[in-house]
Amino acid sequence: MIEVVVIGRDEAESIKPMYKSLKKLLPESNRIWILDRCKDDSAEILDRLGEDYFKRTIFHNGFGRKTSSNRNFGLGMTSDGSDILFLDADRYVVKGGLKNLEKSKYDVTLLRLENDTREEDYKVYEGKITNAFYSCGIFFKSDAIDKIIEFQGELFSTEVEKDWGSEDLYLGDVCHHLGLSISFYNGCKLHGSFERKLPEKFDSLKKRFELRSKLNVLWI
Repeated sequence: MIEVVVIGRDEAESIKPMYKSLKKLLPESNRIWILDRCKDDSAEILDRLGEDYFKRTIFHNGFGRKTSSNRNFGLGMTSDGSDILFLDADRYVVKGGLKNLEKSKYDVTLLRLENDTREEDYKVYEGKITNAFYSCGIFFKSDAIDKIIEFQGELFSTEVEKDWGSEDLYLGDVCHHLGLSISFYNGCKLHGSFERKLPEKFDSLKKRFELRSKLNVLWI
């Protein structure tokens, strides 16, 4: 059975569509909601839906992006040995289904978005690492989770979570280093758009290269 971890910050308008899509497409899944310092009515909506959730309110390292921390926290709420689907609260399914996701032959599977401008990356991606890697909709087989945690002590690196994009790209680097197989799942489309972006801050890019220096990864 797939377990689902959904993280969100002030995305109350997306919670009902996410809930409905998961109930319809993965009715038997265990759903875990992580609310990151939410100031809207996300918690009240989940209460009315009868969903379990965890409120994250205080971080000892400041108040910037905490996507990796929240995903790792959500992972800690899942059962050992489970395959896990991680979603951002605004990335609910708008087309297709998820019933074949669990049968994927790949260690890591990325879900596509409805509007995406990176088709060139997709054409060369099969089993390879390029800058098309992202984690707003990502599915891990349990063995892959164990391998990544054994390598770096956590599934999502909290060293590079501050700036948009760096954590995703570095996770792709780690998966490649560990020899994990990766592909895109074309059976559904998630809400939203995506385009190629480089990390906005040089410090973030520098940090990624420092981390990459210990990996056997080619820059593609």
